[in-house]
This record gives sequence, C-alpha cells and structure tokens, in this order.
Amino acid sequence: MPEDPIYRLTKSDLRRFGERCANLGAKQAVKDLGKKIDSLKGHLKTLAVTQDLVPEHVLLSWLDVSRKTLKRWNVPVDSTRGQTRFYHMPTVIEHLRDGENEQQEALESAT
Repeated sequence: MPEDPIYRLTKSDLRRFGERCANLGAKQAVKDLGKKIDSLKGHLKTLAVTQDLVPEHVLLSWLDVSRKTLKRWNVPVDSTRGQTRFYHMPTVIEHLRDGENEQQEALESAT
C-alpha cells in the first residue's frame, strides 16, 4: 500500500491560505448583514404603514410632484429616520385639502 505524500507548506503558503479564509469569512459576514438589513427595511415599512406613515418617495410618486414642491407647499414632516422623511397621511391629506388650488388638484388627481 503506497504511503500518503507529505505536504510541506511554507510561511507564504500559510499566509495566503489565511488570507483566503479571512476573505471568505468577510464575504459571508457581509452577505448575512445584508439579509438582516433587508429584513429591518421590511419591518420599518410595515411599521410605517401600520402607523399611517408614508416614506417621502412613496408620497412623491403618489402625488406625482417633486421634493421641492412638497417643501414649497409646507407639507408637514412627521418624522425622519436616517435620510428618509416620513409623512402622516391623514395630516398630509388634510393639509392639501386646505391648501391652494394646485395642492387640491394634485390630491384629486392622486385619489
């Protein structure tokens, strides 16, 4: 029966092996963290909907207006998380109904 060959690793071989292991571990950690972040984003959206809060990009799309227009109309911001502004929809609707013709028309076209 033949003997198993003996492998001799140099310090350089061990260093490269260690670097590859570290790289794979880092990639896996980033992948796992990405999944957790996506899950948290989903929970945040669910929470916003249950509290009648709508992220700014959704409100902009719904009214088909720009961020500058919302600021010009002085639409009240309910809260800010990170760089995302959230709007309380009942307050937004009331604000737009009480506003100028341009605001009322945007609301009517959205509903």
